[in-house]
Amino acid sequence: MIAIALNFDHVRSSGPGFLFLLDLTADNQLNLVVQTQWTDGLFDLAFAEDHPDIILTASGDGGIQLWDLKTPEVYIYQMLIF
Repeated sequence: MIAIALNFDHVRSSGPGFLFLLDLTADNQLNLVVQTQWTDGLFDLAFAEDHPDIILTASGDGGIQLWDLKTPEVYIYQMLIF
């Protein structure tokens, strides 16, 4: 599995951020498994060590989001860091 969190607005670091999860097949093809969006840029992500379906992302609005890949269209929790 390959996970990517990104922001397309490099100048202002605002605008929507995207979370993509890709899977590499046996014949070296990439398949899009998950695609979801956040209201602000996503700049980093980490997998939970004990729960492979859980990803944390850090966003430009000062938040940390907890995502369950079984239901990626809805984040589980957000905490704002100021």
